[in-house]
Amino acid sequence: HCSRQLDWEQGTFLIAKVAYPDINIPHYQECLDHLTEEFRTKWHSESCPPGKAARLLSAFLFKDKGFSGNRIHYHDPDNSYLHRVIESRQGIPISLSALYVFVGNRLGLPLTGVGMPGHFLVKIEGETPSQFVDCFNGGAFLKEHDCEQFLTASGLDFHPQFLEKSPTRLILARMLRNLLGIYEQEPQNPMTERIQALLDILEEASTDSH
Repeated sequence: HCSRQLDWEQGTFLIAKVAYPDINIPHYQECLDHLTEEFRTKWHSESCPPGKAARLLSAFLFKDKGFSGNRIHYHDPDNSYLHRVIESRQGIPISLSALYVFVGNRLGLPLTGVGMPGHFLVKIEGETPSQFVDCFNGGAFLKEHDCEQFLTASGLDFHPQFLEKSPTRLILARMLRNLLGIYEQEPQNPMTERIQALLDILEEASTDSH
């Protein structure tokens, strides 16, 4: 369980390294450690059931620490680079979900990413009924019917598999495609080629492993 999640974290920082070759990854992993310690000190969350600890974590990150969805500059590539999200406290659904999961994993919470079409969420494993966290919208907690309403409002048909956990590889590919969509708006942006190359490597690796 842990190693898969670590891959998401490592992969996310590697994506940032493509745009910021000098990024000091251990420094930003320490920032995540500090957020975790600060949360632990404040809430003594070890004795909480996961559902309650996840709600406290949501309040901590999205109220106390001020992380929020960057609605004004949604298409700024920095919203996809985790170290920039840590610095600016702003991001898009997938990068804010990553932050929430990476801190949550340090706390031993059973969290997974859910790549719903059009909106990325976090699922708390083992909760009945299923609980989802919308990290872009203030860390609000959603149930399955809320997610279904979101999709139908976007003009999409709902399928239960939309709410299943996404494999790490697909999450990283989605992060890269978000960036491609932004960089391709500018002709000849050198980042387009770099991000595409990373996406190709990721997709090649996935065919090797099956």
